[in-house]
Amino acid sequence: MSEQYQILNLEKYADFVRKKAARSFAENYEDDLDGFLTLNQAISMVKERSIGKDKEDKYLMDESSYDDLFDAMKLRIYNSGLSKLASQGHLECAWDEKKNDMVFWSSKP
Repeated sequence: MSEQYQILNLEKYADFVRKKAARSFAENYEDDLDGFLTLNQAISMVKERSIGKDKEDKYLMDESSYDDLFDAMKLRIYNSGLSKLASQGHLECAWDEKKNDMVFWSSKP
């Protein structure tokens, strides 16, 4: 069993992880981070991916749940960016039934 870590401040922890995930794409990550992943969404993602709560009712994480959380936040930020580009007409998108996922492609040669 891996070590467990108690989250003392859920809001600060969620904000730290979402900023770290955004920073993996660009240094100017805070310009419009709420437009990609809000703090409330990040908090919900922490709660969903925690391994439970301790006796003090604090959320617990381990390395595996942290890795899953970080990857999920990165993916949410990435997908939000693609959606913004599509809504601005820079990309086309559609639902792919076979992949069961959205697909994107360049709308301009």
